Amino acid sequence: MMEALMTMYKAVGLNVKLKMFESTIVRTYRYKPRPVNSGPYVLELMHDNNAGDAVFTAFSQYHCKGDSSFMCDKTLDDFIEKAQVATGEERRTLWRAAFKRLHEELIPEVMLYHMVQYARVGKRINFKPTFTSILELPLSQITFKQ
Repeated sequence: MMEALMTMYKAVGLNVKLKMFESTIVRTYRYKPRPVNSGPYVLELMHDNNAGDAVFTAFSQYHCKGDSSFMCDKTLDDFIEKAQVATGEERRTLWRAAFKRLHEELIPEVMLYHMVQYARVGKRINFKPTFTSILELPLSQITFKQ
């Protein structure tokens, strides 16, 4: 995928180079404090939120003080700070406002694709996969049907 993107960037006149790094080096570019005077760079990153709650993603990735945030927007920070302690409909409304600002006004990142999880369970197996099954399989909960 990165080679295809590099080819497209070059086709529109950008002078780009593809570099592969092991994960410790990638971390120095992903998390603060980042290298000084490194020039512009593009990172291919994946993120999941197996808890299904925006609080586990929003602060770290989009708040000014977030350890992996590449941006700083005080209005978005205000939404995030209020939403993470709110409950019920107020929480839902605040998170919607935060992500509307993020994805319709600020647009800090380009989503290339969304990975979809598939699981197949044999007829003799007693197990129902959930959205967390891509990360962990609770072996103690998987049994044979009688």
